[in-house]
Amino acid sequence: MEEPVSGDPRAAADAPDPVDPPHVDLLMFPHLDMHAVVNVPLQVDVVLRQLEKVTANVFTLVEQLQNCTFEFIAPHNPTGHRFDDLPTVVNGSVQAAKPGVYLFQVRVEDKVHPSIGKIGSLVGRLQVHSALVDWWFGIDSITTAVDGKFGHAQPSVYAQFSEDPGTGCDLVGDITGHSYVTLTSPSPKVVVMPWGRLRGVTETVAGETVQVTGAVAGVPNPTQPPVLPVRVFDYTRVRNDLEPVGKVDAAGFEDMFNIVFLAEGFTAADKPLFDRAVAAAKAQMFDRPRHEPFHMLSGRFNVFKAFTPSQQRMITCGNRVTDNTGPAQGKRDLKGLQIPFPFPLDGPGAMGLNALVERVGLPKRGENRPNLPAIWAGQSLPGGFDVNALDADSVEVWKAHQAAGILQAADTMFGLYVGDRLADGSRVRPLTSLGAPRPAADTPSDQLTAFIGRVYDFYKIDVRQSLRLDPRRHPPELFAPSDLTCPGNAVLNYAGNLAYSLVPHPAVGKVWVPDDTAFKRSRGLVAIICYDDVAGGENINNTTLTASTLADEFRVASDYPRKPHTNPNVYRRTDKDLTAAFKSDRFVSRTVHEFGHTFNLGDEYEENGGDADPFIATAAVDIGFDNLSTIGFLRVSPAPDRHLDINKVKWFGLPRATVSGRLQAASSNVAAGLQVSVGPKGFDRWVKVFQDKDEVVLRRFEPTKRKGQLPLLDGNDHVLANLRIASVVDQATGTFVLSLLGSPPPAAVPFPAGSAVYVPKKDASGVVVPIVPRDVEHYLTLPPDGPHVRLPLNADTEIRVPNPGDDVPAPGPFRRPLLNSFRLVGIFEGGGHFSRGVYRASGACKMRTPKTVGDVMEHAAFCYLCKWLIVNLVDPGQHALLSDSFYPEL
Repeated sequence: MEEPVSGDPRAAADAPDPVDPPHVDLLMFPHLDMHAVVNVPLQVDVVLRQLEKVTANVFTLVEQLQNCTFEFIAPHNPTGHRFDDLPTVVNGSVQAAKPGVYLFQVRVEDKVHPSIGKIGSLVGRLQVHSALVDWWFGIDSITTAVDGKFGHAQPSVYAQFSEDPGTGCDLVGDITGHSYVTLTSPSPKVVVMPWGRLRGVTETVAGETVQVTGAVAGVPNPTQPPVLPVRVFDYTRVRNDLEPVGKVDAAGFEDMFNIVFLAEGFTAADKPLFDRAVAAAKAQMFDRPRHEPFHMLSGRFNVFKAFTPSQQRMITCGNRVTDNTGPAQGKRDLKGLQIPFPFPLDGPGAMGLNALVERVGLPKRGENRPNLPAIWAGQSLPGGFDVNALDADSVEVWKAHQAAGILQAADTMFGLYVGDRLADGSRVRPLTSLGAPRPAADTPSDQLTAFIGRVYDFYKIDVRQSLRLDPRRHPPELFAPSDLTCPGNAVLNYAGNLAYSLVPHPAVGKVWVPDDTAFKRSRGLVAIICYDDVAGGENINNTTLTASTLADEFRVASDYPRKPHTNPNVYRRTDKDLTAAFKSDRFVSRTVHEFGHTFNLGDEYEENGGDADPFIATAAVDIGFDNLSTIGFLRVSPAPDRHLDINKVKWFGLPRATVSGRLQAASSNVAAGLQVSVGPKGFDRWVKVFQDKDEVVLRRFEPTKRKGQLPLLDGNDHVLANLRIASVVDQATGTFVLSLLGSPPPAAVPFPAGSAVYVPKKDASGVVVPIVPRDVEHYLTLPPDGPHVRLPLNADTEIRVPNPGDDVPAPGPFRRPLLNSFRLVGIFEGGGHFSRGVYRASGACKMRTPKTVGDVMEHAAFCYLCKWLIVNLVDPGQHALLSDSFYPEL
């Protein structure tokens, strides 16, 4: 993890997440959605995850029980009685005397070193039952990794509990890692570690498994056989499985941008579909105009694939999924929705289902209380509760938002999952949420509202489009799901040890092993294709991996009501052949969007609104993504003023070019100036530049470790302008010498290979033409005496409500209507998932939400700024082509 570089304004692009190193986050074992039995102790633990090795990002788990304060509330009890008969935690032992549903907060303070003070807080749920009556493995088989120290795979274990009428407790619960569960391995090839993790010692051969058995206290004869087949895979073994996709430069791979496609959730029989998806990605990404600038950059990319089958088809779904249509079935189909459902449901209610769940929680089983909005309005919920925002139908939809069972996990190659479990934690960071102490009484007060607001954060999980490494397949010591670089995870171990399939088998895989201390061209170009029909795509592990699913469903199909199983509670996803469901254009567009993050481009779409700017937008330093900026950095005057200092927008002033080249090798100092080589292709244009004595600019190749480029750095060490070609040395190699108006330029450290050399585009008066039109820049920098001056260009000025579509500029500086005005390069508000406080360059972009009409994706191209940034990083020799052919002339 790299600290910001002093004096480098682009340092935020390499900065870690806003946590206090070496602290990473807080974890609770067994997990955060637990189940207990009355008067039977349940063991828990709380640890602080810290960095052990900065270069390798190995984490240590530091015991925190002695620093913890546990505070419970019974959210379904009547107001005034929510603090009655609560569970207790003493020395990590949870004990409860009364069945029921309880939310809890764990406040962590360093009591041994009071000067350190508060560390953070965790929130979770505990359901207490009278008895545990049956259990089964929540996965049919599992794959774990060879590791000399850490246990990777943690098999899910599910249980059926007693009815307990009136408590609202689920009948089926997730008891993975609970102290009630004992796992036993009969073979030295698999070792059972604490909290039920399985450590592989020796790789199993094809067809071999270790039969791990399980037992749960108090349930001697479970319905399902208590045996789990375990396969051990060595992800660090060198494999000559890297196949070329089209023509590749395997000998010069270290100077190329290398893409590799991996298969997740594909069985051996599904390999033809994997090959088809890879072929579509290669063909469309580097051929269709929608995905430019990759076509013009295709000569700088290698594309590979590697296929290892999974034991099961489809990947794990983290969420519970609604298994009934509920009382509102005549109006909406509610079956197969993720819980919590990440999208608003259409209807007369002013509040979407996702917002309602985050405000009031999930319904209890058998929910039948009358006049729920009035009950909620009296519960001291944060921000109050507007009973007029809901109608009876919306409440009935909320009541149906539950499931009787839990989907079985899938035994896949790399252990990804779509959606999140409530057990895996809130999206609210534990180290930035210190937690409000529970008041002494359940009576209205600001302290009660603050406490309830914190424990209800339990329902705020990242469900929309999330597609990540499953923490039950990746040990907490090697993978922290907080966007830190974790090179020791199984996926990167596998990719890093791939060798080319053809002799002499060069070790190409090393280009995908991330290193936060050095720039690596192929960082993040590992694309995991997931055999799944639920729409999902994400760039994960601190821009080192991307993942995309094959299809675009938002419902999860399951066989519940189901085909007969040995245990009627076993609940599986519907096995599907996705050959027909695979829509290549949508899949490729999603894949290319995720690659955009690899080039330090942030999301430009809007999901969240509100009356205040988000936390990420208010810092005085700019956001690290090159295509986004924030109000905290750009604001001219203190809040609430929203006028912007346009001179600080990092993409204003980026040049266009008429002739451009990429240095093939480092420049060298010669008597007449600087000698550079750009290669022979198109060298006749440089000869003409020499003859016409045009100005030439030389700019150093110096991206940050995570491919950040903006703002461009100034000074002779970074850019030399006003150069002329003094002589053409060798047309065969594209070599010429640059001088400064007839004299050698200042002596400088050589400009490395990859640096840009170009002739800037100028207007008729000889002024350099930037990517933002001069009339737009002039309009935006006028004194603040108009409605849009020094403000973003959006015609739609409502910033409190997310806009899912394109933005167009207000008429402002334009004398006539603009064709395709959403392509204009300027500054627009809305991006980074928020409707306000975050700014982008254009009204539409591939990094924004594309519109789909039938099977056609409209406006799904990168905006000009994003094209410029990708070209500048991969091959700045294409700047002239980009400027000539792709600039949005309006």
